[in-house]
Amino acid sequence: MTQSPLKKLHPDLSSTEDLEFKLKHKAQEIGKVGAVLGARENAALYIAGIFLLATVGILGLVMIFDPALRPDVVATLSTVVAAALGYIGGLTKK
Repeated sequence: MTQSPLKKLHPDLSSTEDLEFKLKHKAQEIGKVGAVLGARENAALYIAGIFLLATVGILGLVMIFDPALRPDVVATLSTVVAAALGYIGGLTKK
């Protein structure tokens, strides 16, 4: 007796309707923001990444428009980047 390909992938699903229902339910669960950023389990990672990109962008603009602040901005930027990458690294080891 052979199993259907669906049963091999998902033994708990009895039909394609069940699979479609589960996929729709998952899409509703993560919402519109989740569709862009991913599931809740990864939310902190994406928020940290967005924060890091925004900070680098803002400090980059400050460096362009006020060259006198460059040494201070470089020190701040290196600290923020190191802290954010450490946080992201800690999140990915869970």
